Amino acid sequence: MKGKYSSDIIEMGKIVKGNYILYCKKHNDYGNLPVEESGLVGILVRILDKVHRAFRLSEDGKVGEVVDENLEDTLRDLSNYANMGILELKRREQDGRKKR
Repeated sequence: MKGKYSSDIIEMGKIVKGNYILYCKKHNDYGNLPVEESGLVGILVRILDKVHRAFRLSEDGKVGEVVDENLEDTLRDLSNYANMGILELKRREQDGRKKR
């Protein structure tokens, strides 16, 4: 790839930017509840919930009862929760707290 990006790299950039915009909107609406409520453990629980939801939504084209949340939405949430976990780890490192 001499100076050119493959279409996958360009598309990934769009996805990451879209996830960032989604994170900003949800952060404005909900604040930082997963971290404030129970720290990294709370984030990991939400990740686990989203993974289970993703499996359910991917089974035989099954559609969840929440009509406005599809598999792509769930995967975007997973990505953002993972990034929130990284942010929490960085905060802990800065504060000198132990990781759990």
